[in-house]
Amino acid sequence: MSRRLSTSFFLRLFLGYVLLASVLSASIIAATHSLVRKNYIDTLAEDLYHTALVIRPVFEDVCMPPDTAALDSLAGVTGSITGTRVTVMDSSGTVLADTHAEPSTMESHRGRPEIVWALQAGSGSSLRYSTTIEEKLLYVAVPLRSSHHGETGVSAGVLRLSVTLGNIDRVIGALTGRIIQGTLILALVALLAALVFSRKLSRPVRDLASATARMAEGDFDVRVATSSVREMYELGKSFNEMVARTGDLIEQLSTEKKKLGAVMSSISEGMLVVDGSGRISLWNDALVSIVGREPVSGEEFWKLVTDPELADAIRRSLAGDPPCDGLETTLGSKTYLCSMSRIPSSSELVITLHDITEMTEVLRMKKDFIANVSHELRTPLTAIKGFAETLAESSDPESLRYVEIIERNTDRLISLVKDLQVLSELESRSPELVHEEVDLESTVRSTLTIFEERARNKGLEMELWVEAPIPRVMGDAFRLEQVFVNLIDNAVSYTEEGRVSIGLRSDGRWVFVEVSDSGIGIPEEDRQRVFERFYVVDKSRSRQQGGTGLGLAIVKHIVMLHGGYVEMDSEPGTGSTFTVVLPVSHGDRPD
Repeated sequence: MSRRLSTSFFLRLFLGYVLLASVLSASIIAATHSLVRKNYIDTLAEDLYHTALVIRPVFEDVCMPPDTAALDSLAGVTGSITGTRVTVMDSSGTVLADTHAEPSTMESHRGRPEIVWALQAGSGSSLRYSTTIEEKLLYVAVPLRSSHHGETGVSAGVLRLSVTLGNIDRVIGALTGRIIQGTLILALVALLAALVFSRKLSRPVRDLASATARMAEGDFDVRVATSSVREMYELGKSFNEMVARTGDLIEQLSTEKKKLGAVMSSISEGMLVVDGSGRISLWNDALVSIVGREPVSGEEFWKLVTDPELADAIRRSLAGDPPCDGLETTLGSKTYLCSMSRIPSSSELVITLHDITEMTEVLRMKKDFIANVSHELRTPLTAIKGFAETLAESSDPESLRYVEIIERNTDRLISLVKDLQVLSELESRSPELVHEEVDLESTVRSTLTIFEERARNKGLEMELWVEAPIPRVMGDAFRLEQVFVNLIDNAVSYTEEGRVSIGLRSDGRWVFVEVSDSGIGIPEEDRQRVFERFYVVDKSRSRQQGGTGLGLAIVKHIVMLHGGYVEMDSEPGTGSTFTVVLPVSHGDRPD
């Protein structure tokens, strides 16, 4: 390809010189021919004019009075001497004598241009075709002046000399031939010089094209020789610098690619990189082990990812949604936690699969253990509580104190078992939820009635405020009631004086339920852990109140199952505010 390109450049350059030389040669020949012909004709006309002036006196003497025989004889002699055609005519244009035709057969010449100019300006010339002798002639005419009867200066006739252009054309043709010959010799020399110059100028281009082809094949050690032409020198120098820099960059990229390959191979998690069009561009060995085959660069990701949920999450992320994080997926017999992230300033998506099979199995066993223990403990705890109540009826005051301790701790264990069962149900893969439109205001009001007596006994003020209207939410009314029961129960339990406030408001898309109290508050170091299972801030107070440490964990799971979230704001000694945020049901959302 490079060979053809360099040859094309040489041919185009040389053919350009050929065209230029041809045009210049033709122009020189045409201009020279025209100029020589014009100068030759002008010189000949000047010679004829001077010849006519020299012989005019002789003809003036014969014309007055006109002697036809003498004029014919004089015209013949003069024509033979000068080698011209001599014509004599009177002032009216009638031909009196002519060396090439019979005057009586010739028409009047009064309208001929040279005759008109001779009579008006003293001389005249013209170049035209003669119908008399059927040739193209150069004519020069001068007036014949009369000196008869004192009328000197009055025109007595016209003397006209003419020559054929045949001789002129032959002379000019011979001269033009020599000019053409010389011009062709010069053009040939110029073309030979152009050939040498074209080869010299095209050689750096050919070398550059050849070096570029070698560079395209991966040879970054190639260099081109610098030219004596400044522009070609700069081009060659820039090319050599570009090749050197490109070679360095390729080497750096190769090194970085090897490092990246080593890093990816050392990563135990499966990694897959997908471009913006959903085609696979990069992967590691761990992914091959996960999917069971070697991916093909450029193939669509959905041919490799068999889990529909994971494939749909990848499609949404490629479509512009925030990258999915924390998605659990099952591939083969193992469970993986999938996280996705976009490469900065790129449309590529990085998908990481963390093997959480063992962790999932441990969690499953833990949940099963909790569920089984909770289920098994309910029967003996119920029996213990029943026997304790029976003992309390027949015990003396000293024994009754111990029986009450047994009852209180039994109630706490029963409450703990119930909460464990609820949490186990919520953390299952498919918790049973009833989906219906729920009136949160009505649910909160009915929940408050449960705690009115407790709050009144503690001297607490219960407050409910509503920023109407409150749209309905889609969810499980029983589970949502559990959320508010736990939050209000904590507020009443951990507040000794002041008030407990519950508020409802909405922005049209979300409903916000705020449960505030003026209790002990939560220290900063405990705020990040309050939603953990079995975590309590004040353990002594929790034991007094019979708390299990599972209430807020249950709240968080229920709210998350409804597509919402929980926020907390608290200051020690001031109180706490828990805000439950739930999405408005589709039917109640404003347009």
